[in-house]
Amino acid sequence: MVEKIVYDYLKKALDVPVYLMIPPDPPGKFITVEKTGISVTDHIETSTLAIQSWGDSEILDAIRLDEKVRKAMREIVSLPDVSACYINASANFTDTASKRPRYQSVFLIVKNEEA
Repeated sequence: MVEKIVYDYLKKALDVPVYLMIPPDPPGKFITVEKTGISVTDHIETSTLAIQSWGDSEILDAIRLDEKVRKAMREIVSLPDVSACYINASANFTDTASKRPRYQSVFLIVKNEEA
């Protein structure tokens, strides 16, 4: 499960809580990891993951946290389970219901076939 690999990695790489779902009582700043799709080309499986950076009250909090996520994800290829990681998109994704600042980066991750 690539989302578990990324979740475990970001928990160690970042100084904020990381979740697979928004917790019932979320902290000020946190990260959520969500698998949004998968594709297979020539027997190579690529997963699409949306990693959302949630800020306290300012959009700049979410932007700064997103920058940390993108920096950490550049290094995820050091794990034996990950063959490649590409950023597909990064954008403001403020939660319209709660008005909570959020930034989202979308990554394409190729899992090592042996993992």
